[in-house]
Amino acid sequence: CSICRIMSGPTNSLYTCYSCGMSVHHDCYGVKDKAEHIGWRCDPCQNKKKPVASYNYECVLCYNTTSQHQALKMTSGYCWAHVQCAVFMPEVKFVNPSTLSPVEYIGCVSPARTQASCSLCDDQRGACVACSECSKTMHVQCA
Repeated sequence: CSICRIMSGPTNSLYTCYSCGMSVHHDCYGVKDKAEHIGWRCDPCQNKKKPVASYNYECVLCYNTTSQHQALKMTSGYCWAHVQCAVFMPEVKFVNPSTLSPVEYIGCVSPARTQASCSLCDDQRGACVACSECSKTMHVQCA
């Protein structure tokens, strides 16, 4: 699974995007109930077919675009955010928790998070979270 990094099993099968190949668990990505596995598309690939949001598939929280098969969800501002980034930013919420969409309150992310430098990649762009063990700050995607 692109989100939890756990393989599929008898009770948690993976949905694989027909277009890009990203694999996710139903609950990790908020796949609609009873969605067909065959021909299923992730939100960015659905957006490419029927545009409703930005074509810039960059996370507005961490600005990471280097990873392939990114688990992105649309924001209330019609941009994109990683599911992991949204989950670990306490200020950010999902309007619909069952579908994890849209992601909102991006503008409420603490300035301390957006001004922090990632201790792993040294990039100062994007919001960081502090490690609960050592208090170093890092992007969720870098951790």
